[in-house]
Amino acid sequence: MPVGTCWISWSVKNREIETCCQKFTGDRTHINYQIVQLALSQLIRILKQDII
Repeated sequence: MPVGTCWISWSVKNREIETCCQKFTGDRTHINYQIVQLALSQLIRILKQDII
């Protein structure tokens, strides 16, 4: 895999597992920051779906 490629998955009880592959650019710190942003934004999206 090229540098900056990241796979993330989310698993919620009684729901399908979601996976996501993203390619990020920048230095290590910036890539890590982008990965955390993606993971948290998707977690918020998943939690909102459970509330609605």
